[in-house]
Formats: sequence, C-alpha cells, structure tokens
Amino acid sequence: MELEDVPNTKGRVLSLGVASLIAITVVLAGIVFFAKSRVDQSRKPVSIPTPSASGSNITPRESLLNGKLGLALKGSTGSYKKGDSVIVFVYGDAKDVKTTGYDALLRYDPQKLRYERLSSSLDGMDVFETDALVSDGMRELLITGVRSTARKEPFLLVNTALVEVTFTVLGSGPTRIALGYEPGSSKDSNMMNDQNQDVLGSVEDLDISIR
Repeated sequence: MELEDVPNTKGRVLSLGVASLIAITVVLAGIVFFAKSRVDQSRKPVSIPTPSASGSNITPRESLLNGKLGLALKGSTGSYKKGDSVIVFVYGDAKDVKTTGYDALLRYDPQKLRYERLSSSLDGMDVFETDALVSDGMRELLITGVRSTARKEPFLLVNTALVEVTFTVLGSGPTRIALGYEPGSSKDSNMMNDQNQDVLGSVEDLDISIR
C-alpha cells in the first residue's frame, strides 16, 4: 500500500462507523416506540357491556302480590251483646292466580271475645288451627288451609269463603279482629300459589260493636 492511500482508507472506515451508529440508533428508536405503543394499549380502559333489562327473565316479587285475605260477618251486621255468638268468614281473593293453601292469623281481644270453633267452607281444603295467648295480652288464632291430597287441581279464589269462625261475646265496647300481616314475613298471614310463592298483598280487618 502506498502512503498516499492511507487517508482515504481511514475516511472509509470512519464513514462505515457513522453509518453503523445511525442504523443502531434507528433500530433502538423503533424498539422503544413499539414497546411504548404496547404499554399505552394495555392502559386503555376496557368497556364492560351493561346487561339489557329487556333480556332479564326475573320477575319482581312485588308483581305477584295481588292476593287478599279479609274478614266479614255472617248474618247480622248490627251490634252484639254479652253471650251472643259472632260468626266470622275468612275470605280469600287471588284474582286469576291458582292457589294451594293459606295461613290466616287472627288477632283478637280475649276480654271481649272467646274463640269457640271453626269449619272449612271450601271443599278439598284441609284446615288446622292453633289458638294462643301472646305477650301483649291479645290472642292469636292461626288458621292454616292446605289442599287435600285427594284434590289434584289448585283453587281459583274470587272473594271465596275459606273458613267460618265462631266467637262468643264476653264484654262490651267496640273491638277489632285483625289479620296479622307483614309483607315478606313467613310467620303471619300468607297465600300460596301453585309455585309455592306467597301472593298475599293486602288484608282487611273487622270491627265489631258490642253493647
């Protein structure tokens, strides 16, 4: 190699070094940009779809509560005196809902009335009762009606008399026979449909005048 060729060789080496450095810088910049874009995508909020209300198959329990239990006097609607018999109907109305049984919790004042007996007014419904004194001095007569095993079909109750209850008058003054009812409770009055759901939504008490 001649001495005058050395500077040219050094220039070519320097040019190759600069080009290599630029190429490496470009590659590193590309890697950094790609990594940053991946991180940004991972931080993007995820949109969670909201379930459609129209697609729900759940029926609110409140829509079932159309049933009613009530009390009504049999015969005379006038006032009573000590020693008289008071006959009360418990009636049920479940609109167009098929029913299989009920609980009717009657609260009454034992100073004014004494429970005597009851009889079912509905064929195919077995009836049971429990009469007990409770802590506030009132008595509670729990009447339970259950579809008989001999009956296959449920009942359609439309202001239907369920049971007849007889009391004897003990004292004077106004008194009330009330149906114990609290929505959602299984310890008081209720009315069951053929899906074993409580459909009772309201009750009607009975006021009695005693001379």
